[in-house]
Amino acid sequence: MTQHAKAYGPRDITPAEAYGKASRSRVGILRRDVDQVISDFAVFTHPSSRARYADKWITLVAGRFEETWQVFYQLLKTIEEEHLYRDGSMLEGKQAFPTFQAYWEKKTGKSFDQWFELEQTYKYVCVFKPELLKGLYEMAKQAKRRQENVEDDARAKQVGPKHLHIPLDSDINEKDVTIREYDDRGNARTYALRRLAKDRPDLHAQCLEGTLTANAAMVQAGFRTKAPSRRKTALERLRAYWRKVSPGDRALFLAEVQAAD
Repeated sequence: MTQHAKAYGPRDITPAEAYGKASRSRVGILRRDVDQVISDFAVFTHPSSRARYADKWITLVAGRFEETWQVFYQLLKTIEEEHLYRDGSMLEGKQAFPTFQAYWEKKTGKSFDQWFELEQTYKYVCVFKPELLKGLYEMAKQAKRRQENVEDDARAKQVGPKHLHIPLDSDINEKDVTIREYDDRGNARTYALRRLAKDRPDLHAQCLEGTLTANAAMVQAGFRTKAPSRRKTALERLRAYWRKVSPGDRALFLAEVQAAD
């Protein structure tokens, strides 16, 4: 029995029924009635049914992320918090995952940095712009950027012109952008907005509209350099997974590769 195994209650839905419901459902895919997806999901009390439904739905709509991002996030958050990715018996392809990061990257094909961006955007919208929950993801991200940039632009007008340098091994932030200029309060974004306002008012205006981050604008202006992407190559991912599989699975994989040749 898995760590999630327990008796089914009289009103619960079995994993097979949950899988079928997700497979047949087009709610949230062909129309914006995404609340119905969460309502359906809320009635599942057994972890295996929750995993079966959420995983199937995530697989179905991964290509429609822009329209379905709010449900996509809530189902993924459940997968993360309840560690449902560890039980391969209820997941598509019967594949378990050692970490939520591995599950995210496999199911979405996106870097894990984008999970943090999705999480931050969702939390911001819930608190400050709940009306955007029914809108596209890019609209929500732009609203979040706009608020951050406007607030930091106001701070930039209050702090002095001094800036600090940070060690080279800390030059890379989560956007893979080299940052060496900080204002006298240690804030890179306020420094960037101040410089953009002075030297590139066109890009500064785009930041205040939320269409550009301050870092992206600095790179576009040539004031900062973008570091090489840290996203793993297919070979690097293969090497990472190779260390995690058993000797028997390695032998089986090598035999399959040789047979394919």
